[in-house]
Amino acid sequence: MNIKKFIINQLNKSDRNVNLTQENLKQKQYKDNIDNKEKINEIIDELGAIDGDISNINNDIAAINTSLNGKVSKSGDTMTGMLTIDNVNSFDGVKKYRTIDGNNYSISVAIGADKAGKVQYQKNGTTVNGLKLNEDGTIYNDKTGNQLIEVEKVTGTNGTALKYSNGIMICYGTITQTINISSLYEGVYFGGINDVSFPVIFTETPTIAISLIQNSSLLSANISVLNSNKFSTYIWKSQSKSNVSVSLKYVAIGSWK
Repeated sequence: MNIKKFIINQLNKSDRNVNLTQENLKQKQYKDNIDNKEKINEIIDELGAIDGDISNINNDIAAINTSLNGKVSKSGDTMTGMLTIDNVNSFDGVKKYRTIDGNNYSISVAIGADKAGKVQYQKNGTTVNGLKLNEDGTIYNDKTGNQLIEVEKVTGTNGTALKYSNGIMICYGTITQTINISSLYEGVYFGGINDVSFPVIFTETPTIAISLIQNSSLLSANISVLNSNKFSTYIWKSQSKSNVSVSLKYVAIGSWK
């Protein structure tokens, strides 16, 4: 074989091998680029999902913070409204504890199953004493069951009297009368509900409060006469009028003995 021709053939083979190698590299780079793009897209999708999760977590945190802002702190707080405790059992109410000399003392306040208001004083979980206030106004020792302040209820024409054994008496009621409001005083007209007798006579002039039951045409009411057995009122109106139906409530507190 001609040496020159042999060398030329070998060089041609080398060129073809180089060209194949370069083509293979290009194909590999192309494939790698595609694989990288797919991986990048997968990462972007995962990041998007993570971002959504973070957003949901932030929303949950905001909701939790809003809820916690309306809660009372166990370490102490200031109430801006009424605290209502719905106690199912007799004494699932409010308790105040204090430990002194190794003993645990507590005061419990609740509504009992018998509908009575109760205060119990306990030492180490055992009731030592307590008070019970019944719906009818009677007060008992909740431990012994003995009545502490007896109440006699007397109902009369003009209301009800509660006579407590300690001498205090509370009279209350609603009075309705039809009156004429025609007397003039300094440009305002007045009439009166007169001589309302108490259900039970007080031993002295009681303290009394009255209030008109809503009537937009009336201005006000005030006591004109008050003694131990009755009271009278003035009813005020801007215009004179006959046969006006007037209702008012009263509460009087004093002594019956």
